[in-house]
Amino acid sequence: MEKEDVIYLDAGSSTLAMIPYLDNNLQLTVVTNGVMHASELADRNIKTILIGGELKNTTKAIIGIGTIKELLKYRFNKVFLGINGISSKYGYTTPDPDEAELKITAGQQGEQRFVLADSSKFGQVSFVRVAKLNWATIITNKLPHVIFNKYNSLTEIREVPVIV
Repeated sequence: MEKEDVIYLDAGSSTLAMIPYLDNNLQLTVVTNGVMHASELADRNIKTILIGGELKNTTKAIIGIGTIKELLKYRFNKVFLGINGISSKYGYTTPDPDEAELKITAGQQGEQRFVLADSSKFGQVSFVRVAKLNWATIITNKLPHVIFNKYNSLTEIREVPVIV
């Protein structure tokens, strides 16, 4: 992160796990659709914008057409998205069409896009395609060499010690 970056932080467990690693001295502004994320960010004294819309009960994510319209008002230095499936054939996928559209819109508003996903998401395919693999850099935990080599030829992969 750079000082005064404006970032989008998608709802999800992997993006939630990223919050403790955000440096509150960088004067970041974080826009999120995650209710739990907004609370955690506020507790860390990070400037937070929770976008409005329909609350999805199962994930506590804000979704819907109003959310997408609001996202179009912003631009981001960096976009961090959670994802359900990463496939060499189908790219990034998620089970919910509304969430897919939100991820696409947020990504289009960003200078840099990152997908946070643990190794269990590789080779998985969900209902709705979000984008091709080269659309974003993948941040993940240590991958087996075979999987790393297969996907690293299609997009950039950054391995980190822990992804939830």
